[in-house]
Amino acid sequence: MTIICVACGKPAVGRCEKSGPMVERVARAIAVKYKTTSGADYEGMARAAIAAMREPTEAVLWRVGMHKRDAWTRAWQAMIDAALEGK
Repeated sequence: MTIICVACGKPAVGRCEKSGPMVERVARAIAVKYKTTSGADYEGMARAAIAAMREPTEAVLWRVGMHKRDAWTRAWQAMIDAALEGK
């Protein structure tokens, strides 16, 4: 099965030059999970999935320690934003 990158239209092998490495990784995982390449917007789905994780859950915040909540939330959001920006 060949997965086509929706950002550049080329076979998805390695990193796409138009979407970031994390977006590409998540898009590929979605495509492999659902075993289809039939016109699905894998990049759009990947971006939506990554964006949905931008706000850490209470359980995640408790794991890192509530006393570090604000700093850790800012770092978490910066990582998600970087992934969405293709960095």
